Amino acid sequence: MALLRPTVLLPNPMRKARSFARRLRRAFRDWQRGETDDSYFDLLDYSRLNEFLEARTRISLEGNPEAGVPDAMRHILGFLAKNPKLRVRYPHAISAGVNGEFARSLLDQFKHSAVAQLNLHRAFTDDPATRVRRIYEYRLDIRQVMPLALTPAQRGQYLEWLITHGCDDFDITPEAALWFHFEQDEDPSRGLIASFKLQPEWQAAVPHGLTRFGWAKLKQWLMTRYDQHTRWIREAAFVPQFRPWDELLFLFQAEPALREQLPRDPAEIPRWAEPTPVIAKQVDADWLRRLTDDCREKLPTQLSANVIGLFRYTSGLQQAVKSTVAALRQVDVRLGLRDFPVLYPREPRNSEHYDALEPFDITIINSGMDIPVRDAYEKSGVHRRDGAHRIAIWWWELEELPKTMHDRAELIDEIWAPTNFIAEAMRKAFTKPVYTMNPGVELSAFGPRPKEYFGLDPSRFTFNFVFDMGSRMQRKNTLGLIAAFRRAFSPQEPVQLAIKVSTAPPPYFQDQFLLLKQAVAATPNVKLLDVVYTRSDLLALMNASDCYVSLHRAEGLSLTCAEAMLLGKPTIATRYSGNLDFMTDDNSYLVDYTKVVLDEPIDPFPKGAIWAEPSIDHAAALMRRVFENREESAAKGRRAIQDLAANLSLRASGQRMRERLEQIQRDRGRR
Repeated sequence: MALLRPTVLLPNPMRKARSFARRLRRAFRDWQRGETDDSYFDLLDYSRLNEFLEARTRISLEGNPEAGVPDAMRHILGFLAKNPKLRVRYPHAISAGVNGEFARSLLDQFKHSAVAQLNLHRAFTDDPATRVRRIYEYRLDIRQVMPLALTPAQRGQYLEWLITHGCDDFDITPEAALWFHFEQDEDPSRGLIASFKLQPEWQAAVPHGLTRFGWAKLKQWLMTRYDQHTRWIREAAFVPQFRPWDELLFLFQAEPALREQLPRDPAEIPRWAEPTPVIAKQVDADWLRRLTDDCREKLPTQLSANVIGLFRYTSGLQQAVKSTVAALRQVDVRLGLRDFPVLYPREPRNSEHYDALEPFDITIINSGMDIPVRDAYEKSGVHRRDGAHRIAIWWWELEELPKTMHDRAELIDEIWAPTNFIAEAMRKAFTKPVYTMNPGVELSAFGPRPKEYFGLDPSRFTFNFVFDMGSRMQRKNTLGLIAAFRRAFSPQEPVQLAIKVSTAPPPYFQDQFLLLKQAVAATPNVKLLDVVYTRSDLLALMNASDCYVSLHRAEGLSLTCAEAMLLGKPTIATRYSGNLDFMTDDNSYLVDYTKVVLDEPIDPFPKGAIWAEPSIDHAAALMRRVFENREESAAKGRRAIQDLAANLSLRASGQRMRERLEQIQRDRGRR
């Protein structure tokens, strides 16, 4: 199917006259609407958009799809801007992606050029808008300065900022920046929904703004707050975001007195809602039917919680919060998930949504101690509403917390410590209740890979260690591990040590990373894997190895040790800190240590803090023992699987958390 009829080329003066007339009509229309460049940046004004782009990037929207992916992107966007009728025919031209009707028709136009088809296909599948969206999510300062950046009002300012700063600071191309805005422009709400979810001030002012009960009030508030009395905001369409019961939860936040009238029996709620004036005038029979379904499913009484964590940052903290969610879902706890954005996202767009607000009365914040609760809300873009019971699942690696962190419990009601080691540290620092709540650790599905896939010698017995530079190499003691390996084996023996490291962008930890590379270069048979692996490949690496070793100086849990043990791998680790909740002499090999005092600060660990110094000699002896006693080490691996499956399963973890949540709910009901 053709996108448009072929354009008849007119003589140059006539084309200029038509272009001028078109711009004059557009200017008159904008004047009638009360819209200016400051209140409405029109992506479909091809000439003006081209002038904007050429003045700042020296490129135009004229692109040849055979010249490369950026050219293909410019061709697509220019085509849409030049032909506004296409946007009527294909209202989701960009957001529908490569499988959308527009993309398929466009690819069909270039069916005789494999190169053009490949570039056009990649323009859609590379998902260029995601990184631009993530920048706005984690740049709190940009959200504050440009609260309407996702709407027609300030997208011109945001586009200019992206082109000026994003190309160098965030590796954003002008094409990606423009692609993002074209995709955003297809949102019927004109960007108000996405903006609301990132603006705590809006959420506080109109808590039910994304419901049918508060949408008109939200728009009126925005018009007054930002002096935006323009047509685009008046015509911004409401797009349902929540189930009917959840809409009521947000309505109750705006009008608390309504909640006091709510029947205790869920079956009575639809009959109560139908004649209630503030509800009745905004709903129809279909909404009431769906509310009845919600109540039949017992949503009003279902145990529910909000969860805030690092869902999209590939790290141990990501695995921790995802395990918490998986465990709670196994025991039928309903959840709203919110991501805490970090500066350098490592994952593409995720099919799971992490943009929940705070609809439920209990909130779980799963993070490291270096993230204050106030920051978790502010940087995530969530208004911290009154009345919620807040639980902190905090990860920490030392016996004590520095005094600078002793105020961290101010905004929470209780602490769930993942291990006894962490619980003791928390009890020393805080007066709030502390409950030991061992997490669930289960392996996700992965495809086995041979050693060769990771560049390892298949004929060598392989020791393995996985860590993130952001977790501080000094604490992970990677150099100590290399020293123990060097002491245990001669260069001629058929062994190797594979160290998988996740590095931060320069200049973070570059001095430590240099020390690591020097130690690896000086030690035969040590392989440094500085590669970003998928979760599946990371588990496949651990599975392909023969023994896992962690000579840590301190661990809150040691997730990788637990994962290696679930894989049945003999595991060697320091006999100290959180790993002792699941590692014993029967199921693993524990390394002797002495306690030492830090003689200099290693952020966030202060000078004078205490941690372990594992014995290099004992570690080397245990590595040798595993290498020479395969039957014994295999038996320990089998025992490890049994022990962890019983004590650290997701269901066992979920049940522990559910029991505590039920008690909190009962206590709140009695108050």
